[in-house]
Amino acid sequence: MSELEKLAPEKFQEHMYRTRVISFAGNPLSILMWSHYGSNHEGVCFQFDVAKDPESFLFSLPVEYSDDYPIVNWVTDFDGFFQKTLLRKHLGWSYEGERRIITPHTTREHYPFKPDALTAIVKL
Repeated sequence: MSELEKLAPEKFQEHMYRTRVISFAGNPLSILMWSHYGSNHEGVCFQFDVAKDPESFLFSLPVEYSDDYPIVNWVTDFDGFFQKTLLRKHLGWSYEGERRIITPHTTREHYPFKPDALTAIVKL
């Protein structure tokens, strides 16, 4: 194994820790979603109107659901490998209808959006 092949996974992890992933679900009333993400059904869900702030939300990308996990060669598949890994989930999660916004080097930063785009705060 070359030095580059040994170093690539470590550098990938470092980059992943600095990458912000914002997830959007399709159905704010899904009881299964609340059970997975709502901390004993006690969280809140923010609902946005994309048309009121397209600059912030139109860049969301659909998650690909598949039985196959991505296989990435860290050296030869460098282009697009973050997208392959950050936009793929097992087919069992497809009920989420998830979209994601991925921004590198922005961890722990506020994601700006126009206040008018926030149309509801859902609490079960």
